[in-house]
Parts: sequence; structure tokens; C-alpha cells
Amino acid sequence: MYNQTTYTTEQKLLILLCHLGVFLGVGVLAPIIIFFVSQDSIVKHHAKEAFGFQGLLYIAGMVTAILFTIGGVLSVVLIGIPIILLGVILVIALVIMGLIFPVIAAIRSLKGEAYCYPISSPIVQRML
Repeated sequence: MYNQTTYTTEQKLLILLCHLGVFLGVGVLAPIIIFFVSQDSIVKHHAKEAFGFQGLLYIAGMVTAILFTIGGVLSVVLIGIPIILLGVILVIALVIMGLIFPVIAAIRSLKGEAYCYPISSPIVQRML
């Protein structure tokens, strides 16, 4: 998408904040604020990607919570146990993705790549 392989210090800082802001406790707020404040198209690209991925994780987390709730209610009749197991698998997958993908995105972004998250990028490209 972009041929630029070296970023300025300000670009690097904002890109890192977009991707790694979730570890600082600011979650989706950092990419949203950076997207609207920054005038740089490269930084905006990374902010969109980070927001899309983190937003997708939040939505998947809500779906998982609903699965746990339904599974808990239905576990009285033993139907809910597979639903709870599905929820456990989703939680493990979400935690792994939430820890690994932002770090990969930050590293590749600092190398000069216009990184796109493998899961949420097609959705982000269509919606934003």
C-alpha cells in the first residue's frame, strides 16, 4: 500500500500507540483518537487496522460472554456443557490473538510495512 520503508519518530510513536495501546489500558480509544487527530495517511491506516482488530476482539468477547450465559442457564439440563466448552475455546483463542497479533503488527509496522491484521483487515477495508 505504501512504499515508504522508514518512518519519522512521530509516525513510529503513533503507530506503536495504535497497535500496543491495548497493553497500556487504552484499548480502542488510542486508535480512534489517533485516527481523528493525525493528518498522516500512513498513521491513519494503522489506526484503522488497530481499531478494526481490537473492535472485533471486543465483539467476539461479548459473543463469548453470551455463550457462557446461555451455557450456564442450559447446563441444568446438560445441553449447555458443549456451549460452555465452545466459550472456553473462544476465550483461549481470543486471548492468544489479543496478545500476539498486536505485537506482530507493531514489529512489522516499525520495519516499514503497512501491516494488515489477517482476521479483521477484510472487514476494515470494506467498512472504513
